[in-house]
Amino acid sequence: MAPEASTAPAASLAIPSFTLPNQDTNLEALLPNTFGGVKLQKFSMKGEQYLSQGSGTQLDAAMSGLGLTAADLSVAVAADPTGAGGVTFLAIRFAGADSGKLQQVFLAAAQSSGDYVGSVSVGGKDVIKSKDTAGTSFSYFYVKNDTVLGVTAKDDATAAPALAVLP
Repeated sequence: MAPEASTAPAASLAIPSFTLPNQDTNLEALLPNTFGGVKLQKFSMKGEQYLSQGSGTQLDAAMSGLGLTAADLSVAVAADPTGAGGVTFLAIRFAGADSGKLQQVFLAAAQSSGDYVGSVSVGGKDVIKSKDTAGTSFSYFYVKNDTVLGVTAKDDATAAPALAVLP
């Protein structure tokens, strides 16, 4: 269910094992409710709670580069609770961030991570692609307004239909 850990920005999301919070339902609404005929489980956290889970090194750098704090950050995830779908959806809002600057900061962080694959076109979207540390899955992300949207999947063919349903 959880995407593989990666040093790419935001790709190291680990789904917590406690009752899943829904702290930003507006951000969750950007992610699909179902995918591949399966109802997805959604959760979201505000920045302070998410970063307290120990998942924030790359996000801290991005926030600093944007002049933002944890109070400006929200993270939402939609995933197949069985893990059978092979795709996890993610949205990270940097409230008030300029989209051009967010794109620059996010790309620079991805490139410096060591897991950066390149900028590619998948599912009708121009995305930043990175691999997980085990090399078994990839993360595909793009910027829309003040939000980074993306998916984690095993390959481009699996990611394409998932990216196509995102705004």
